[in-house]
Amino acid sequence: SPIRPVVGRLRIALLRELYDRARDVSTSEAADLLRAGLALVHGPPFAADGYEWARVNQYAHDAERLIEDTATRLVDVSLTSGDLDTARYAVMQGLRGLPGNEILYRARMRIENAAGNATAVRTAYRELTDYLDDLESTPSPDTAELFDSLTSARAIVGVAANE
Repeated sequence: SPIRPVVGRLRIALLRELYDRARDVSTSEAADLLRAGLALVHGPPFAADGYEWARVNQYAHDAERLIEDTATRLVDVSLTSGDLDTARYAVMQGLRGLPGNEILYRARMRIENAAGNATAVRTAYRELTDYLDDLESTPSPDTAELFDSLTSARAIVGVAANE
């Protein structure tokens, strides 16, 4: 349908607007704006048939980066205020648009570490490794190191969301 590309680009434009506005407001207002932006994510951007133009012209890459940035920003804001539910929402919405995104999985592990939930840290890592196994890949050294540090005997609770 000729309307689909327009709708996709409008969603991304609105997400960009909300992300940019979130920079200039209070933390609680920023969280509301970022949450509203992530509510626009219904799946990977420009992934359907007929969107080759979006990949060729970097629109898909730019949209993916915006989703990642919005999700990690909301995670940071939420962890700072102790709102683990909103931090989890940010990761889940981000992963709707970016399945297998390691930065978001690292954020998820940090959130669960902040919650004191070592089992959920392991579950997040296992889900990522299962996803990557299907692609015949492995987690990056940054992800593996974070997992090791969070599951070691002296794991520190409360690490920032997107280191």
